Amino acid sequence: MFDSLVAATDGQVNARRNLYLGIWAGTRLGFRDETLLSYARAMVTQPPDALVVNVCRDFATRGLESCPHFVSSQLQRMERDARQEMLATD
Repeated sequence: MFDSLVAATDGQVNARRNLYLGIWAGTRLGFRDETLLSYARAMVTQPPDALVVNVCRDFATRGLESCPHFVSSQLQRMERDARQEMLATD
């Protein structure tokens, strides 16, 4: 019973983390309004490795810093934020 609850919570944290990264990256890319939301929503179901690769690729096409380490550190920060928010609502 608790295993399924933990898995659901982890899935929610991952989705929120990915959404936050999408908003962060999309903002840096200059997206606004519906374009920003669409970009961020497209990231919700992606695995972490794909997120990093895709964001680095998008940044590189716009001439932004695209180091995988930089994007990975942002992803980790987003995960901490998402996890804290999820725990605060339990």
